[in-house]
Amino acid sequence: MRASLRAAGVAVLLGVAALARAAAPPALDFTVRLDPDTRALAARGTVTMPAGEAVDLALRKDFEAGRVALAGRAAPLERRVQGDVQLWRVPASRTERRIDVAWQGTLAPLDAGLSHRETLGQAAPVAGPEGTFLASGSRWYPHVPGTLASYRVALDLPEGQRGLVAGRIVEERVEGGRY
Repeated sequence: MRASLRAAGVAVLLGVAALARAAAPPALDFTVRLDPDTRALAARGTVTMPAGEAVDLALRKDFEAGRVALAGRAAPLERRVQGDVQLWRVPASRTERRIDVAWQGTLAPLDAGLSHRETLGQAAPVAGPEGTFLASGSRWYPHVPGTLASYRVALDLPEGQRGLVAGRIVEERVEGGRY
């Protein structure tokens, strides 16, 4: 009886450990450079995925992906397009996966005449001299659909503009005409 209880206890502990690993969110670490005058966005960084099943990494189709590859591998992940999203299949793994990403594109023009409520329904990332709005639902950054993620983002903006993201500011500085 004790042996079977011990075995059941070990099985429960292993199951809890597996759930904890599966529940770990992807971690995004991006550096994003914006030029609101030309509406250009250029970004790079990493997506760290916990061990687990194969997943898709998604990015809005109108961005050009320069690199989407598992860290340490020369060959990029295979890309496919589904509607207005491009997808890369990240293979299943028993260990953590780190994906190197780089992407760029021209954002849609900002309509400064929209009310606050109207901006919340924006489906596209937008920019202009008045500012930039990159709603998370606009798929402007690589992400795993249907998951929440932890993130770190470094913004590089022209002096006179400021970035606002949810979370904690770690550092702010203006240097060489850039924020």
